[in-house]
Amino acid sequence: MEATPGYYAGGRRVAEAMDSLLPDVRVLVSLRDPVQRCWSWYRFVRSTARIPKEMSFARYLDRCEELHRDGTDDRREHQPFWGLGGGCYDTWFTPWREILGERFRVEFFEHLAQEPQAVVESVCGWLLIDQAPCADFRYTVENATVQYKNRRLQQAALAVNRRSERFFTEHHSLKRALRGVYYRVNSDRSEERLAPALRDRLEAFYAPHNRRLAALLDAAGIIDCPDWVTAHAAPGVSP
Repeated sequence: MEATPGYYAGGRRVAEAMDSLLPDVRVLVSLRDPVQRCWSWYRFVRSTARIPKEMSFARYLDRCEELHRDGTDDRREHQPFWGLGGGCYDTWFTPWREILGERFRVEFFEHLAQEPQAVVESVCGWLLIDQAPCADFRYTVENATVQYKNRRLQQAALAVNRRSERFFTEHHSLKRALRGVYYRVNSDRSEERLAPALRDRLEAFYAPHNRRLAALLDAAGIIDCPDWVTAHAAPGVSP
């Protein structure tokens, strides 16, 4: 298996290439409430020092909207500001579904967070692989975003983590222990909340995209959807 969220936004071009190069490939896409996704992405790129720590979410959204209007927010150099445009899921759904059919599967972050084992077992069944090991998995959060106090120390820690990725993959317990020590030294635990006015701004931006996505999911027979999808379903459309 290979995981790269950015593939989805490649749309038809990437879907056709994958279907051609990897016969019988199966593609799983995990969708999350785009409002929460945008907020989470902002906090993530800020925690990794890819945007200034002092940049407010309002300023961040201004920059995202500017790039989105210009049609340049998907460029590599603008990746930190992909928080807004990356949640327009309806933009790329149709080509993936048309090209891969039943080999294209949609799961929702909200369902995975609520019932991780059930979702993972279902995905294993779809992939035609053994479900039994799922009962012994550790369904814990391993990559929570934590803001930093000292930028240089954070950059050094991220560099060490990247260079040691293979080693840490084989030594999960050691990584968790070291991460706990590091967080005690350089984490900023001050609570951050998404301001209601900014939430409303995002809700308004995503409303037309979510309405179209709800229709596309219903047409594809995907009806077990979270509230952020069903709230935009047209009258008569399955919830």
